[in-house]
Amino acid sequence: MSVPYEPASGAIVRRRLATDLTAAGLASTVIDDAVLIAAELVANAVRHGGVASSGSITVSWEYDASSVTVRVTDGGGIGRPIVRHPKPDQTSGRGLGIVEALAAGWGVDNGPGTTTVWASLRT
Repeated sequence: MSVPYEPASGAIVRRRLATDLTAAGLASTVIDDAVLIAAELVANAVRHGGVASSGSITVSWEYDASSVTVRVTDGGGIGRPIVRHPKPDQTSGRGLGIVEALAAGWGVDNGPGTTTVWASLRT
């Protein structure tokens, strides 16, 4: 799905992903984790990623009996996304740490003018 390059897009993605995974019969704990991962990846794309020529972010997911994978693609940013370790009094920098804690694996794929961050979790 394509969503606007803006913070409010996280809510759109959360609702659609939760609806899709619920209809597929996945466990509520898996749905909750997948929705949180997607929200963090969208927030990071808006905050740190580049704007694609379309002015949007592409979000996709796939699932089967063993896993759910979420992918978020933006227009490419400066540098590679990394897990940060903020101090307790810092108000940001925890997004990829949350993703890493919930996911079985995550990574970054760079294409021409794009960055895709993906995360997979076991169902």
